Amino acid sequence: MGTRKWHEGRAWRRRATWNLSTLGALGMALLSCGPAPAGEPGPYRLHPTFMPTQAPEASPTPRRPRRSPPPETVPPAPYPYATPSLPESEPFEAVGMILLRGEPLADVTVSVVNNQTFRNVKVKTDPHGVYRASGLAAGSYFVHYYNDRDNFKIGYWKTLVRPVGEEYGASFPAFDLYLIGMQNEPGMGDSLVLPGSFVWEPYGMALRYRFRIHDRGGPGGKPYYVSNWQSSDVRQFSYDGSINQKGMGEGKLAPGRYLWGTYWDAGQAGEGGNLYQDFVVKAGRTDEDDPSPEAEEAVTEEPPAEQPGASEELLR
Repeated sequence: MGTRKWHEGRAWRRRATWNLSTLGALGMALLSCGPAPAGEPGPYRLHPTFMPTQAPEASPTPRRPRRSPPPETVPPAPYPYATPSLPESEPFEAVGMILLRGEPLADVTVSVVNNQTFRNVKVKTDPHGVYRASGLAAGSYFVHYYNDRDNFKIGYWKTLVRPVGEEYGASFPAFDLYLIGMQNEPGMGDSLVLPGSFVWEPYGMALRYRFRIHDRGGPGGKPYYVSNWQSSDVRQFSYDGSINQKGMGEGKLAPGRYLWGTYWDAGQAGEGGNLYQDFVVKAGRTDEDDPSPEAEEAVTEEPPAEQPGASEELLR
């Protein structure tokens, strides 16, 4: 019995000690309180020691400044009108503009092509003539246009290659699709005997030209002959039928049907070409065609020395 009372007394003393400790802590809290500041409810405010703490606000992550794309190393395009201004591109994006006689052209389809994988995205121009491809993978890209139906538009266009990534996108200079129609000579389906003269209408954005002879049209066409660069004021080329492209044979063109056209360089805007026109190479004149002595003399006579020389001068 005495032992039980001793244990109960011990338990009571423990509870009393705990109660006194708790009361002491509360008393210290109350003593550390002070009158509430003017304008705040309640007569007391807690001491800062007992105020709930707040995590410091995280400082915003500084935004990486956008870098500019590499500078151009080729001459600007010679627009025959005021240079059109382009919309600014965002990272992982390619934008550009298509014109017709200097005016924005809507609803034109172009392909934005990855220069490494050759995967492409087809986009159309909006009412302002602007095309835009967003969400591209980092890499280098060019834009390609192709036309095989409209005689009053260029046949194809390919821009220069430009980088796209997280620091900047690609803004491609505008190019113009207008062409003065198929008014070149020889015209579509015409026949001629080589050597002969080929005359073309100018393209307003051309810095220089190449004269070309192909086996057929379309992307699968292969060239038989490609001239050296001709200056932008050249409108005529004398061609003797020679072949200068590997894998296309040797010597000169045999009688038959071929295509001819011009390819041009437009500086920063890229490169393009007209719709190629088909023509027929006829066999050279023989005695049976014209048995007159004058014709026989013309056939057997050595070709004039200045003919190859003039061609070579143009090719320089």
